[in-house]
Amino acid sequence: MGKAQIHLLLPHSSWVRPGFTWCLNLLERGNKKRTWAPGDTTCPQCWSNFQEACEDPLHPLRAYCLLDTLQRSPVMNSPEVVARYCHSMVYEKQIILKCLALSASQRLIHSKVLIIGTMTDVLTHPREIFNYVLSQNAFGFILVQNQPSGEIEPNEKASELTFKMVKCSKLMQITFYDHMVVALEGYYSFREQTSLWS
Repeated sequence: MGKAQIHLLLPHSSWVRPGFTWCLNLLERGNKKRTWAPGDTTCPQCWSNFQEACEDPLHPLRAYCLLDTLQRSPVMNSPEVVARYCHSMVYEKQIILKCLALSASQRLIHSKVLIIGTMTDVLTHPREIFNYVLSQNAFGFILVQNQPSGEIEPNEKASELTFKMVKCSKLMQITFYDHMVVALEGYYSFREQTSLWS
């Protein structure tokens, strides 16, 4: 793609943090404003391209997007961190299943609500989960769901899904770190509370 169609955001320079930095348009005009994140740029075209690159794995800026995201993202290495990150889910009135796609160092690559269920149930298939994880080129993943009832103890459907995902992840050779239930009173970690991973 030519410059008329896409503005590249330059990689690391002495002016800013590693990751996204200058829009070529701004640099050519001699604008020395520091840009700490893609959203700080004054160029609408670059911001639009950044948003597109986050969704399109073939976009020319995809590598920069992943680098910037990983450098800023939290490390999901404990149930407490995951519970804090997903705390807003506890206020939902329906069961929501969210997948956190992680790198080998358990840094968050991307998260997405995969399924919105009813007040008592959520129906999903391992295929839908792995399709998302593979699309993010993730090393592993964590599943997180809420329970509108406010109970921390998981229901039977959540236990069945966890059992299936543990078996499937071993076959797919993708690390399934945990399945968690978050609620106002706390959280439930299947990895901590069960022996499914042993």
